[in-house]
Amino acid sequence: MNVYDEIEKFMARERAEAEKAKETEKNQVSIDPNSYIAKEIKYQTAMLHQIQAEIMEIKRGMRSRCLSSRKKPFIFKGKRRRHKRLT
Repeated sequence: MNVYDEIEKFMARERAEAEKAKETEKNQVSIDPNSYIAKEIKYQTAMLHQIQAEIMEIKRGMRSRCLSSRKKPFIFKGKRRRHKRLT
């Protein structure tokens, strides 16, 4: 998944929603799409979508492993260590 493709998709959805909102909302605040803030919002949203997609892939992999081995899924399994007391 490419970040720039996600940004383009997000911008297209945003434009469509903005056009719809113009017709229905009276008090609308618009941000210039070429401003730094608008670009940063778009970039961060695309990054969040990419992270979400990767997390879903990891979860699917864990589920398939869990179903094949019939064990509960775990991410980290560490041993508890007892420390010697210093006297």
